[in-house]
Amino acid sequence: MDKIADFFSIEHLPNWIASGIVVVIAIVVWALIRTVYRKYNEMRDVEPSSHLGISFVKYGIILLAIIGILQINGVNITSLVASLGIAGAVGALAVQDFFKDVIMGLHISADKFFALGDIVRYNDIEGEVTLLTLRTTKIRDLATGNTLAICNRNIAEITLVSDIIYLSMPYSYELSVKEVGEFIEGILSKVDEVENVSGARYRGPNQLEGSDVTYMISFNCDPHFKLQAIRDVKGVILSSMAENGWSVPYEHIVVSN
Repeated sequence: MDKIADFFSIEHLPNWIASGIVVVIAIVVWALIRTVYRKYNEMRDVEPSSHLGISFVKYGIILLAIIGILQINGVNITSLVASLGIAGAVGALAVQDFFKDVIMGLHISADKFFALGDIVRYNDIEGEVTLLTLRTTKIRDLATGNTLAICNRNIAEITLVSDIIYLSMPYSYELSVKEVGEFIEGILSKVDEVENVSGARYRGPNQLEGSDVTYMISFNCDPHFKLQAIRDVKGVILSSMAENGWSVPYEHIVVSN
């Protein structure tokens, strides 16, 4: 009781005043940083999920203020930190993956390479970004509808899918390049009539295969609808080939005695 009474004695008034000044400075600094951060994000239109990063600054200011107040009131910070050193090291190892995720999340947010709703390719999966936070990115696979959750630290490389689709179809070696070219040019208007498809163009011969030559076309399509659009365009090409009396070439196996 005597120590408590001594602490609140008039002799410690300077310490109280200094502690109050530290608190006021911390509040002012936090208010300034928060205001600047909000204005910056408004100009760059950053996703709300990325605002979580400001919490680290807030807790850092609180920690510094507490350390300052303890020092003003005669607490030996050095010995306190030393006693917490081992526990801090263990804690640092436990949360290192968390900080790796957060750092990569901040990179993604700052670079704005992709955002919510974009179609991206990660490894062998193409899908829509359905969640983007400092720690996790979620992608819904366009082919299966499955959702993949990725820790941001594992995103070493990711591709933003273009709205230009390149499609190759096989044609027989018996057909000349001119014949196939005129045929494809003649059906481009039908391709453009496919839902979500526009700007169809003939690109020319693509690859020489064992039993056929592939010819390429391109068209524009919102990546969200690309898989169905590719199926529909292939259907248009196959139907037109059948109307023209052509069939899709295939390998023939010759068996001789």
